[in-house]
Amino acid sequence: MRITLILVALISRLHIFNIMKKFLLPIVLFILLFSSCATKTNEKELSDTNLIDAGNDTILLAFNERIKKNPNDPEVYHERALYYFEQKNDIEQAFADMRRVFTIDTTTSKYFVTLADLYLAKGMSGNVKASLNKAIETDPKNIIAYTKLAELNLYIKDYNACLKAADDVLKIDIYNPRAYFIKGMAFKELGDTAKAVSSFQTVVEQDPEYYNAYIQLGLLYSAIKNPLALDYLNNALNLQPQSIEAYYAIAMFFQETGNTNKAIEVYNTILKIDSTYNDAHFNLGYIAMVMQDDIPKAIKHFTENIKFHPNNYEAFYMRGLCYQRINDKASAERDYREALRLYPQYDNAAIALGNLIDK
Repeated sequence: MRITLILVALISRLHIFNIMKKFLLPIVLFILLFSSCATKTNEKELSDTNLIDAGNDTILLAFNERIKKNPNDPEVYHERALYYFEQKNDIEQAFADMRRVFTIDTTTSKYFVTLADLYLAKGMSGNVKASLNKAIETDPKNIIAYTKLAELNLYIKDYNACLKAADDVLKIDIYNPRAYFIKGMAFKELGDTAKAVSSFQTVVEQDPEYYNAYIQLGLLYSAIKNPLALDYLNNALNLQPQSIEAYYAIAMFFQETGNTNKAIEVYNTILKIDSTYNDAHFNLGYIAMVMQDDIPKAIKHFTENIKFHPNNYEAFYMRGLCYQRINDKASAERDYREALRLYPQYDNAAIALGNLIDK
């Protein structure tokens, strides 16, 4: 605690930006990572305390053997941290090994990237950014760090920082499809459709098997009802033939452009892949009710939706409308009330229930 207070006091006196950039980040990362450590582990402690009870885990047993042979090799602890994180989903043990890593080596860029991944898993975005910036400071050509920084800034909606980090990747590798994809997502969220389309098209030029870029192009062209959407979505299906995401986007394109029969056909294809898929049942119910005036079929689809997704208040509301259409007021009232029980602020159900009771 005393060490932390002294460091905080030191930070408060660093007024010059360049000094802050050089010294503040490593200090903060040190505090965050080693806050549970009272003193620095010496070499003897490192060799004695870092062998673990591996049980029957042959991989952990192998790590123990490596540590016995070279207890001061940071890479073995780094690899064990990755094993805990990626294979055993044990974040705390991964953090413990990364503390060991930084006790030995604070100059290797990839270690800060791993630390960033651990912080991301804990939802600590500020610490993620600090770790990635330290990785970049340690190695200004670390593409992985720049890419993860761009992704983080996209997630937290700092689009200017996102685009800058993606451009930093492209300065190192002008053909990097992931960087163009990230830029496309940023432009899409900023509402710049033209730049988004251009970025996603560059992605598939650099990597013709980039599934997500085809999906995004399909969605963007679908939004303006351009048939090119189907070409891109079918390209996505060629890469992932069981993709419900791609099938659903195709079905929605047909539905929104008035091709009801094709939409129904594709929704039924989705249900063959996943009979519980929520939106397929719901949309088939909507089509039957609104476009085909087939109320029994609509009730059947909304009922299927509710069977698999009993908390879908919208399905209860829509089925209530169907019951009201065939003058089954008791069933309609029951469904409206259930919709309101699930979502008390649902105005559509409240209005429908009020109108039903008043009649």
